[in-house]
Amino acid sequence: MVKKHSETIIQNLNMKTTYDSVIQAIKVSKTVTAISQQDGNDINILSDINLSVKPSETLAILGSSGSGKSTLLGLLAGLDTVTSGDIIIDGESITDKDEDGRAAIRSSKIGFIFQSFQLINGLTALENVLLPLELKYRNPDTDLAVKLLEKTGLDHRLHHYPNQLSGGEQQRVAIARAFVCSPKLVFADEPTGNLDNRTGERIIDLLFDINTAQKTTLVIVTHDESLANRCSRKLLLNDGKLQPY
Repeated sequence: MVKKHSETIIQNLNMKTTYDSVIQAIKVSKTVTAISQQDGNDINILSDINLSVKPSETLAILGSSGSGKSTLLGLLAGLDTVTSGDIIIDGESITDKDEDGRAAIRSSKIGFIFQSFQLINGLTALENVLLPLELKYRNPDTDLAVKLLEKTGLDHRLHHYPNQLSGGEQQRVAIARAFVCSPKLVFADEPTGNLDNRTGERIIDLLFDINTAQKTTLVIVTHDESLANRCSRKLLLNDGKLQPY
């Protein structure tokens, strides 16, 4: 059963929350039931994850395919719910919040970069970047989105649709979209996974340039060593547990 109050969890675990951390995971576990298994055995994807990330820190979480990296990132971003434990974002527990409550936190504090870009095909590059601003503000600043796309080198692609852009260009749009609201946190799920090496290197440079300029906390899950080496800290997810890399 998911604990509903971070204070109760912390008291039970005799742990003290460090509110100078922008992200904190406390004894987080995720268990699912395999539909294909007739006996309904539970599968433990993550077990007792403890994690603290400081403001402006860059963290890489490495692990083999299927190790649970994307699951952990989804939990930290409030895209999924824990089986047990607690996740605290900027001093506020998200564990007992419903989807609307978690979405409100994502809108105000979190940007997300997906491996598969997740752009909306019916919107132009500029409109895709503007979307988070439109969801957050009644009268969004179009100039801000334009300037961010210019920084990514896509000033000549503002009015192109995703199917008119290369993979690298689509990822640049996705990066601009993630940073456009100046979030406290950006989560990136294998941001170079669908790109060739040369394009991936350019994307890494762009990602860290913008992150440094905005002083955002950046958490990346990846198996790309060159990407991980750009981060200030690295952890390994193995058999559902986090350990030093």
